[in-house]
Amino acid sequence: MKKTAFLALLLMVFALSTASIAFADDIYEAEDAKLGNSEVWIGDSDSASGKKYVGGIDPSEGNARNVEFTVNVPADGTYQVELSYANGGGDAKLGLFVNGSETGQEIVTPASAGGWGAFGDYIAKFEVALTNGANTLKFANTDQYTQIDWIKIISNDAAEPAVEPTAEPNPKTGDSGIALYGVLAVIAGLTLAVTWKRTKAIK
Repeated sequence: MKKTAFLALLLMVFALSTASIAFADDIYEAEDAKLGNSEVWIGDSDSASGKKYVGGIDPSEGNARNVEFTVNVPADGTYQVELSYANGGGDAKLGLFVNGSETGQEIVTPASAGGWGAFGDYIAKFEVALTNGANTLKFANTDQYTQIDWIKIISNDAAEPAVEPTAEPNPKTGDSGIALYGVLAVIAGLTLAVTWKRTKAIK
């Protein structure tokens, strides 16, 4: 009886922990994405998430200089995307391709006060239609130059309206994911306490 209860508790804690981690894992690092060609490079910066970012996605023939992210979503729908960038030059534009098709969207990335390789203050926000499961989002500059640190996928149920890039903190994980993890930890702790009390009573 005690062994069965203990094993059930372990399985529940593992399942809940896995669910909370997946829920909070909404940041996709540019350095982990697919780079278009050898002219696209990974740079180092203390202000970048993971200390690395991607540059060199300058305007090019056939958009060969690009960075392509693979993201996963739980259902078909429109999602908000946040993109952390640096731009030490003039106002720039990124072209967007979703699942291999050009969307016609141009993501504006105004010049950032921190300059090249300085991240954390400038976030571009836009919306994109995605399908259940894996999707690819490819970015290539169509005007001027942009360096990319990460992108974040947010369900429209929890997203604020898309706006022009503004100065915002550099999030590592979603606040909602952290909150969920705390709630699940409390549940697991209470379950463990009840199981221990019942075990003492049996003795």
